[in-house]
Amino acid sequence: MREKKDKYDEGADINAEGLMSIALNKYHTMQDNHEWNAPSPEQEQIIALSAKLERLEKASKEKTIPKKKVGKAGKPNGKPTGQGDCPPLEDWQLVAPGPNEPLTKTVDGKCFTGAPSTRLGTNTRWRPVMPTSAA
Repeated sequence: MREKKDKYDEGADINAEGLMSIALNKYHTMQDNHEWNAPSPEQEQIIALSAKLERLEKASKEKTIPKKKVGKAGKPNGKPTGQGDCPPLEDWQLVAPGPNEPLTKTVDGKCFTGAPSTRLGTNTRWRPVMPTSAA
Protein backbone atom coordinates (compact mmCIF):
# COMPACT_ATOMS: atom_id res chain seq x y z
CA MET A 1 0.00 0.00 0.00
CA ARG A 2 2.91 2.33 0.66
CA GLU A 3 4.16 1.70 -2.87
CA LYS A 4 0.76 2.63 -4.27
CA LYS A 5 0.73 5.84 -2.23
CA ASP A 6 4.25 6.68 -3.39
CA LYS A 7 3.25 6.10 -7.04
CA TYR A 8 0.16 8.34 -6.53
CA ASP A 9 2.35 11.02 -4.98
CA GLU A 10 4.68 10.80 -8.01
CA GLY A 11 1.74 11.48 -10.31
CA ALA A 12 0.73 7.99 -11.44
CA ASP A 13 -2.90 7.59 -12.42
CA ILE A 14 -4.58 5.39 -9.75
CA ASN A 15 -8.35 5.39 -9.50
CA ALA A 16 -10.29 4.87 -6.25
CA GLU A 17 -11.85 1.55 -7.29
CA GLY A 18 -8.48 0.03 -8.16
CA LEU A 19 -6.98 1.24 -4.87
CA MET A 20 -9.92 -0.17 -2.86
CA SER A 21 -9.63 -3.52 -4.65
CA ILE A 22 -5.92 -3.76 -3.85
CA ALA A 23 -6.58 -2.81 -0.19
CA LEU A 24 -9.34 -5.45 0.09
CA ASN A 25 -7.03 -8.15 -1.31
CA LYS A 26 -4.29 -7.14 1.11
CA TYR A 27 -6.77 -7.25 4.02
CA HIS A 28 -7.96 -10.78 3.11
CA THR A 29 -4.37 -12.01 2.71
CA MET A 30 -3.40 -10.63 6.12
CA GLN A 31 -6.47 -12.21 7.73
CA ASP A 32 -5.67 -15.63 6.19
CA ASN A 33 -2.09 -15.41 7.50
CA HIS A 34 -3.30 -14.27 10.99
CA GLU A 35 -1.39 -11.02 10.58
CA TRP A 36 -4.38 -8.66 10.81
CA ASN A 37 -4.72 -7.27 14.37
CA ALA A 38 -2.05 -9.73 15.53
CA PRO A 39 -0.32 -8.76 18.79
CA SER A 40 3.15 -7.30 18.56
CA PRO A 41 6.10 -9.31 19.95
CA GLU A 42 5.98 -7.19 23.12
CA GLN A 43 2.25 -7.84 23.53
CA GLU A 44 2.78 -11.59 23.00
CA GLN A 45 5.42 -11.57 25.72
CA ILE A 46 3.09 -9.73 28.11
CA ILE A 47 0.30 -12.23 27.40
CA ALA A 48 2.65 -15.19 28.01
CA LEU A 49 3.95 -13.71 31.27
CA SER A 50 0.42 -12.97 32.49
CA ALA A 51 -0.66 -16.56 31.81
CA LYS A 52 2.42 -17.89 33.62
CA LEU A 53 1.73 -15.65 36.62
CA GLU A 54 -1.88 -16.88 36.82
CA ARG A 55 -0.70 -20.53 36.76
CA LEU A 56 1.81 -19.86 39.53
CA GLU A 57 -0.77 -18.08 41.70
CA LYS A 58 -3.23 -20.93 41.24
CA ALA A 59 -0.57 -23.51 42.12
CA SER A 60 0.47 -21.60 45.25
CA LYS A 61 -3.15 -21.33 46.42
CA GLU A 62 -3.62 -25.09 46.03
CA LYS A 63 -0.49 -25.80 48.11
CA THR A 64 -1.34 -23.32 50.88
CA ILE A 65 -2.80 -24.95 53.98
CA PRO A 66 -5.45 -22.73 55.54
CA LYS A 67 -4.78 -21.72 59.13
CA LYS A 68 -7.39 -22.66 61.70
CA LYS A 69 -9.08 -19.73 63.35
CA VAL A 70 -8.78 -19.68 67.12
CA GLY A 71 -11.83 -18.41 68.94
CA LYS A 72 -12.43 -17.18 72.47
CA ALA A 73 -12.36 -20.66 73.98
CA GLY A 74 -8.84 -21.25 72.62
CA LYS A 75 -10.15 -23.92 70.28
CA PRO A 76 -10.61 -23.67 66.50
CA ASN A 77 -13.56 -21.38 65.77
CA GLY A 78 -14.18 -21.04 69.53
CA LYS A 79 -16.30 -24.18 69.61
CA PRO A 80 -15.68 -27.11 71.95
CA THR A 81 -14.48 -30.20 70.15
CA GLY A 82 -16.06 -32.83 72.39
CA GLN A 83 -14.54 -35.49 74.64
CA GLY A 84 -11.01 -34.82 73.39
CA ASP A 85 -11.00 -31.57 75.39
CA CYS A 86 -10.75 -33.33 78.76
CA PRO A 87 -8.05 -35.68 79.97
CA PRO A 88 -9.19 -39.32 80.24
CA LEU A 89 -10.97 -40.21 83.46
CA GLU A 90 -9.32 -42.51 85.95
CA ASP A 91 -11.19 -45.54 87.27
CA TRP A 92 -11.81 -44.01 90.72
CA GLN A 93 -13.48 -40.98 89.06
CA LEU A 94 -16.15 -43.22 87.54
CA VAL A 95 -17.18 -44.66 90.93
CA ALA A 96 -19.88 -42.55 92.52
CA PRO A 97 -19.35 -41.47 96.13
CA GLY A 98 -21.20 -43.67 98.58
CA PRO A 99 -24.08 -42.39 100.72
CA ASN A 100 -21.81 -41.99 103.79
CA GLU A 101 -18.82 -40.54 101.89
CA PRO A 102 -18.11 -36.80 101.65
CA LEU A 103 -18.87 -35.11 98.30
CA THR A 104 -15.34 -33.62 98.07
CA LYS A 105 -12.04 -35.46 97.72
CA THR A 106 -8.41 -34.34 97.27
CA VAL A 107 -6.13 -36.44 95.04
CA ASP A 108 -2.55 -35.39 94.12
CA GLY A 109 -3.22 -31.89 95.47
CA LYS A 110 -6.32 -31.41 93.27
CA CYS A 111 -9.79 -31.06 94.70
CA PHE A 112 -12.65 -33.12 93.21
CA THR A 113 -16.36 -33.11 93.90
CA GLY A 114 -19.02 -35.74 93.33
CA ALA A 115 -21.20 -34.13 90.65
CA PRO A 116 -24.14 -35.42 88.61
CA SER A 117 -23.25 -36.64 85.11
CA THR A 118 -25.60 -38.13 82.56
CA ARG A 119 -23.04 -38.04 79.75
CA LEU A 120 -21.30 -41.22 80.96
CA GLY A 121 -24.51 -43.01 81.79
CA THR A 122 -23.94 -42.73 85.55
CA ASN A 123 -25.76 -40.55 88.01
CA THR A 124 -22.65 -39.16 89.67
CA ARG A 125 -18.91 -39.03 89.02
CA TRP A 126 -15.93 -37.16 90.45
CA ARG A 127 -15.16 -33.88 88.69
CA PRO A 128 -12.36 -31.41 89.36
CA VAL A 129 -13.34 -28.32 91.31
CA MET A 130 -12.57 -25.19 89.32
CA PRO A 131 -10.74 -22.55 91.38
CA THR A 132 -12.73 -19.40 91.94
CA SER A 133 -11.05 -16.06 91.36
CA ALA A 134 -11.30 -13.54 94.18
CA ALA A 135 -12.53 -10.20 92.87
